[in-house]
Amino acid sequence: MHMEAPIDPDVPTVTSHPKLFSASFIIISVLLFLGGVVVGSLLVQKSRTPLKPPSAACTTEAKLCPDGASVGRTGPNCEFAPCPTKQISPTETPRPTPDKNGDCPAGFYNYGVPLGCVTKDVIENCKHNPCPICLSSSTMISTPNGNINVKSIKPGMIVWTMNAEYQKVAAPVIKTTSTVVPSTHKMIHLVLKDGRELFVSPGHISITGQPAGELRVGEAYDHSIITGNELVPYNDTRTYDLLPAGDTGFYWANDILVGSTLK
Repeated sequence: MHMEAPIDPDVPTVTSHPKLFSASFIIISVLLFLGGVVVGSLLVQKSRTPLKPPSAACTTEAKLCPDGASVGRTGPNCEFAPCPTKQISPTETPRPTPDKNGDCPAGFYNYGVPLGCVTKDVIENCKHNPCPICLSSSTMISTPNGNINVKSIKPGMIVWTMNAEYQKVAAPVIKTTSTVVPSTHKMIHLVLKDGRELFVSPGHISITGQPAGELRVGEAYDHSIITGNELVPYNDTRTYDLLPAGDTGFYWANDILVGSTLK
């Protein structure tokens, strides 16, 4: 005969309440659902947030300032930095301007617009800083594979140069440059008696070591005679230069031997 154990009055009993359990389950489910909705909304919103584009590096172009200094591009929009301002004191002599023939006073050289008459120290500075003292965009460079436009010349390409023994040799280009010029920039139209001609910035160095703007009609140059050296407007936005490997850095531009402003 089965006897039920006596109930101890000091031990609490557990009573099952189905309705209470069902309500708790529903509340917990609703809370979990609402939490999932909130988390999902945050994830969707985050995925829709536009990503900030990475900042691009500014190009290495330079703008020539009226005082001979050059400034590069900077800031988030890569705009040219402002040119340094210089106040001329009452005792300071302003830079002279070329006369109607394009000549400058003794000790000055016609560098072209915007600088005008400058001293050799400005020209020397431009050998190490970007300045518009290079060749026109239409210039053709002599190479073993024929004449190639200066805009297409890249480092590593082979061009004709001259060694220390005045021999024509082939050598790779080790450096090129492309410099922005102002709309008022002018070029020297250099013409030789044998018909060769070249448009070059007045400050570009010739094989004699003189700036192109300093060359004079009647002088000998590259086995010919200079018959024209006129300052004319330039209708492009850039000038170009290159430096071949070798002893001299000379190269042929429009079949005229010239120096390089690059080091």
